Amino acid sequence: MKNFSILFFSVFLLSACSGNTVETNGISSESNSSETTQFSEKTTSQSTTESSEEGEVFPYAVTLDDFIQKITLSNGDKKVIYHLDFSTKQENLPTTIVLNIKDNNDLGQAIYLTSSEGESAFYPISIKIIPTKKLTIVGDDGSERAVAVNTRVKIEATHDNADSMALIGKEGYLFYNDQGTISFALAFDKHHLIEYVQIEQRKNDTEQTKDNTGEDSYYQSILLAWEKQQEYIDSIDDPKVKQSVQTPHAAAVMEATRLEIIYPEDVEVIKESLQKVLAGE
Repeated sequence: MKNFSILFFSVFLLSACSGNTVETNGISSESNSSETTQFSEKTTSQSTTESSEEGEVFPYAVTLDDFIQKITLSNGDKKVIYHLDFSTKQENLPTTIVLNIKDNNDLGQAIYLTSSEGESAFYPISIKIIPTKKLTIVGDDGSERAVAVNTRVKIEATHDNADSMALIGKEGYLFYNDQGTISFALAFDKHHLIEYVQIEQRKNDTEQTKDNTGEDSYYQSILLAWEKQQEYIDSIDDPKVKQSVQTPHAAAVMEATRLEIIYPEDVEVIKESLQKVLAGE
């Protein structure tokens, strides 16, 4: 009887230690990782933790490994990308946001926002795990719903202090939605967090990309970013305000970077197009 009690207690312990789950807002899914990693604001590709050393649990934390994807280029080469694209149908707001966890800036992470008119803006970001927070967000249909989050995204200042969308210092949040993908809620004002839903990424980057892009289209897109920013600067009368906004040079570089993230197979072509724009060709 004593041996049976010891065996039963051992089995109970094993079952209690298994079944590590990640909570979603409507979905509970098994975690693929048997270990957790402490996440800092400058970490670019490590998974977020589910609990801290003090025992605090973060059940709604987004695993940044979900941003890492392997794609096949049109020439058959394999490439790893570190971003996800998000979109909203809400009007008078940026329509798409690219969130890159391995970006070429001091923080190593950034977001790129693009409007339906083609205007774009870039901001470095920091990502941090926070205690569970309950929020009210606005979805595509304009309806509000409550979600719980543990992953905060803070908009940081750019090197040239450009803030064309007045977002520096504001916060957004990543969370798993009821469709099993990731949502990014960003506050454009003090009252509303707008939900941007993950766009399914391409698994194979084939001729579809080539049909819609190319050296000329890259050049035109970068040139348009330069011209729009120059027009904006020319429309400003206050010299102090002119000095505080993003330069056309920076706008062109930002657009080229955005294109490189979306079309990694054409990095060299995009760089050549950027150099042509910067050289005034």
